[in-house]
Amino acid sequence: MPALSKLLTLYPSSRYGVLNQHFLRMEEEFVRFGLEKVKFSTVGYNSVEALQADVNSILATESSAVLVFATAAFLLDKIDLKGRHTFLTWLADHPAHFYQRFQCGNRAFVISANPAHAHFLNDFSDSIYLLDSIAGVSRGFDSGDVDPRFDYVAACSWMEEPTPFWEKIEEDILVRIAKEGIEQVIGDDFADPYQTFKGLFERYDIDWSSNGLALAGLSREADLFVRRYSRVKIISEIIASGRTLLLVGSGWSERLGAHSNVTYLDNHEFLQLRDIYKLGKYVVNMNAPSGASERVSLAAEVGRPAVSQQSNSMNKVLASGGALRCFSLQDKNLIDYFRDLPNFYQEDCQLALKNNGLNTWGDLCFSVIESIRKVQGD
Repeated sequence: MPALSKLLTLYPSSRYGVLNQHFLRMEEEFVRFGLEKVKFSTVGYNSVEALQADVNSILATESSAVLVFATAAFLLDKIDLKGRHTFLTWLADHPAHFYQRFQCGNRAFVISANPAHAHFLNDFSDSIYLLDSIAGVSRGFDSGDVDPRFDYVAACSWMEEPTPFWEKIEEDILVRIAKEGIEQVIGDDFADPYQTFKGLFERYDIDWSSNGLALAGLSREADLFVRRYSRVKIISEIIASGRTLLLVGSGWSERLGAHSNVTYLDNHEFLQLRDIYKLGKYVVNMNAPSGASERVSLAAEVGRPAVSQQSNSMNKVLASGGALRCFSLQDKNLIDYFRDLPNFYQEDCQLALKNNGLNTWGDLCFSVIESIRKVQGD
């Protein structure tokens, strides 16, 4: 395979800029490693076919290997990689949402920063490499001199209520699996919905490999259910603790109503959260079991510790420093936990300022490039 020399970026259209900022930071680092930059904005095209034609024209005439950097799932079955290019996907949602697109066998190599996604990708894509983290920290941390006005800051939109999706399933055995799977996932901080349902398929002697669509569908619905459930539970427990909360994101004021200890803010651009996070003693992380860590990384950049649901991946990357404290959704004293935690702020803040154990964006890009070279060598 030719040496890697170009970075082809298919720019995302994430409304509030989280993925945009991830792309910008990693793009800068890839250029530092010597990759020539070619960029397409997915927003500027009127059709997928037009974008596909332009991207394929570059890939068809390029003699060197190209790193294709994209989040848009609809492109996964549209871009012809010619068997010699590397596709780095940065999917925001569980790949079970895009099961049918992973059946095309088009990707020479898929890179994921999400362990919950990796199990699915290992079963339904050609190749997978797992990074330690989905987000890094930038050079030159900015802690600022802002005194926190709130005990907690949480930035996440309300995702609607968790609904019993199994009521829409017709097959009795799948209804049983859906109910058992949700019970297991809700009861285990470290559970991966896909692995859970795969195990239940095996227990009930259902061939999961030939029933991939049903397995992906259950995983997709369970992933949404758990994300909705955990967000409401975490926010509700913090409010019940009596501690002050700055809650950033749409839909919450209508869902929760007025509380004397809660201040609501509408959605903000990702980089605006840097200044917003400085207003709290702790930044609340969401979706931790699925590997999400961008809130923790951004909090570390401004010298704020984070509090998060348990996560194997984040424990591995972050627990060696003072940037992270973890809780369990199964803790019957969770309200007391949130009530007591701000008492440790000064100690945790000093540890967080050291940023021990955190990957920089350059570290992540180096891991990507090294993994590509290893595959090329094989």
